[in-house]
Amino acid sequence: MPTQLKLECPKVIPMSGCTHVMIADSEEKLMEQVAEHAGVHGLTPTPDLVETVRKHIEYVQVDA
Repeated sequence: MPTQLKLECPKVIPMSGCTHVMIADSEEKLMEQVAEHAGVHGLTPTPDLVETVRKHIEYVQVDA
């Protein structure tokens, strides 16, 4: 089965109250979404934020 990467914003920034979920076929595409969404919270994708994000990425299987 194919695998996708999933990131739930509230796992990265629990106090934000945000429920946004990002799903992509590659880490590169997911990180593009993360960079765009970070702006919603007034954040810049710093190395520390990127490291935190990577710790919360889930790999989910999808039906083909």
